[in-house]
Amino acid sequence: MPPGASLDRASPVYDSINRDAWISEIQITDPLIKDSSIIEESLALNILEYIREGNYYKNINLIPGQIEEEDLILSFQFDHYQLRRTPHPAYFPLAILTFTLYIWFGGPICNDVINMSGQLTIKNLSGEVVTDVIANINEKHSVSLWSPEYTFPSATKGRTQLIKRLLDKSNAEIKKKYIERKNENF
Repeated sequence: MPPGASLDRASPVYDSINRDAWISEIQITDPLIKDSSIIEESLALNILEYIREGNYYKNINLIPGQIEEEDLILSFQFDHYQLRRTPHPAYFPLAILTFTLYIWFGGPICNDVINMSGQLTIKNLSGEVVTDVIANINEKHSVSLWSPEYTFPSATKGRTQLIKRLLDKSNAEIKKKYIERKNENF
């Protein structure tokens, strides 16, 4: 099942990049997702809001717009974007042995397996790559009858971790590359 596009709220970053940034595109190239355009549009808006809440850059907007020479252009690409639900191995035998008390008292019924990987490429106005980072999330967690994700699996936490890793790695690389230059104000 394809995961949605929602993200958790961002914690403010105290060492933000002192530049305006623009999100140029969000691409989901996972071959298992047939029509990714709706997810890409939703994800673009959610990433935009996440970056604003987290204060990663001075300002963040979606392209099209008036891009200045010192602005940064962000492109996200996700080559794995999957959420899979499988039965928990203990579910059936323990549900039978305990006359379903296992289920009613919160025993795991299924496992959600999140497999996502993404790439964030940041370029300047002239098209030079400023930084290019890759991150992935492979997470497995148990779901019980009382779990919030039991009826509507979403992978929100995993997706948020992936976006945070991409942004943190890219900002660290930008700082590392350009802090050494005394005339650059990042």
